[in-house]
Amino acid sequence: MRVTWVDVERALVPPSSAVQTCEPIDTAIRDCFEDLLNRFAGLERMAQEGLIRESDLKDALRRWFFIIGERDKDKSHIRNLRLFIVEGRRETAMKLFRRFDIDLKLAYPADVASFQA
Repeated sequence: MRVTWVDVERALVPPSSAVQTCEPIDTAIRDCFEDLLNRFAGLERMAQEGLIRESDLKDALRRWFFIIGERDKDKSHIRNLRLFIVEGRRETAMKLFRRFDIDLKLAYPADVASFQA
């Protein structure tokens, strides 16, 4: 089975929407993003402990920062990912983004409004 951006958008519908699905593919997609966010949080903790240089971190994650914070920020699947992060209270992962001037909470009101439109 091929996963599309529509599948990702549907799977990452925020919990507050009350339409989150329980289909196996959606659960698998959410699990993958949970794993990614846990890895982001682990990198943030490593940076806090001085185990990894910020410049190395920025180089390694530049593509994710660009996709979530800039290039694809207005796409519905990325909007749902931001909502998934914020509503899931993934504070350590959000700190990693804030470290590089991407505040996912600032986008939150606009994301919610666009989700409800």
